[in-house]
Amino acid sequence: MISLSKATVSKTAAANTAVGNFTAFDASGRSINAHWILPNPDAVGCFYVAGSSGNTLLTSRASLPAGIYSVQVIAVSQTLGDYWKGKAVFDITVS
Repeated sequence: MISLSKATVSKTAAANTAVGNFTAFDASGRSINAHWILPNPDAVGCFYVAGSSGNTLLTSRASLPAGIYSVQVIAVSQTLGDYWKGKAVFDITVS
């Protein structure tokens, strides 16, 4: 499972404004470290993933047009031979 801490941002937000943080959970509900990928072209040019932990969704540019943006995210984790991959889609509201 994948969660996003917040899914709204102001249409007047500056470039590189944090929208929210992604968290991946294994089958037992424990949070796990993951590599995050935004594969959908709709997100390119509007959002990207970075931050100190690499799990923060940020705006790519200033003053995004108001609307709802569908953002697909893929999380991949591999630790001590265990492999986990998850996908989720989040609607980001720019208002």
